[in-house]
Amino acid sequence: MKCGDHRGGTVTPMRKAWLAGVCFALGALGCSDPNDETAASVAGKWCGREVTAAELCVGDEVEYLELEQSGSVVTGQICEAFEKDCAPIEDGKVSGSKLTFGFSPTTVGGRVDLELSGDVMEGAIQSEKCACDVPFTFHRL
Repeated sequence: MKCGDHRGGTVTPMRKAWLAGVCFALGALGCSDPNDETAASVAGKWCGREVTAAELCVGDEVEYLELEQSGSVVTGQICEAFEKDCAPIEDGKVSGSKLTFGFSPTTVGGRVDLELSGDVMEGAIQSEKCACDVPFTFHRL
């Protein structure tokens, strides 16, 4: 094969090593596989208070999550309380037990970084409203 002729032929060990390195680097940068079966399951309803039902997740700044998951991709919504002032989740993903996503409601947006441990997710909501990190704990319903 001549230099520049990449049609056909076999994949050399050097090219295999290069491709493996590229795949590793993309994974490390957060370009995760949407079919990742090692991603923790975060699907379901979550409340910022320990309650037994979604409709009990009410009050000022309690926060409520409804999450759907396909592999490592997470969609759904974040609300101030059950079905109150909700915004769609943007760029949601799970890597191992870590959930990250953004949101942009009409008044303020932000970013969420949470770590799953059993039926509890802890972390912070980075709010554009106060330009601060607000510690938060969510409980699976």
